[in-house]
Amino acid sequence: MYANARSLAAFGCIDVLVNNAGITQNAVIEPTLGTALTDIFGGTAPPGMGPPSGAPTPTPSASGTPTPTPSTANAKPKAQLIAQANSEYAAAQAALRAANLTEYGKQIDALGKTLAKLKSLP
Repeated sequence: MYANARSLAAFGCIDVLVNNAGITQNAVIEPTLGTALTDIFGGTAPPGMGPPSGAPTPTPSASGTPTPTPSTANAKPKAQLIAQANSEYAAAQAALRAANLTEYGKQIDALGKTLAKLKSLP
């Protein structure tokens, strides 16, 4: 590791902190939280967010009524939970900007519970 002489003289050593708390196999990078959650959990995106990439579409049955695929059977609950997660995230960010850490903590806890519900859906 590179360290200049002034840093070593001033501090005596250089400690390195590696934050790997975000390591997961379900990582995605999307422009919005809702799109990322939809990519991870499937279903349909909340209104105005567009469809996730690679989302399955229902196939019509003989009667012409779409037959839900396993990932679309829970699309409505998933979409509602994704919308709820977006709302909780936005509220947490607003609380953080207002330096209201109590409310921020409440919203992050609620967001964690919502994400756990999403993860438990098939």
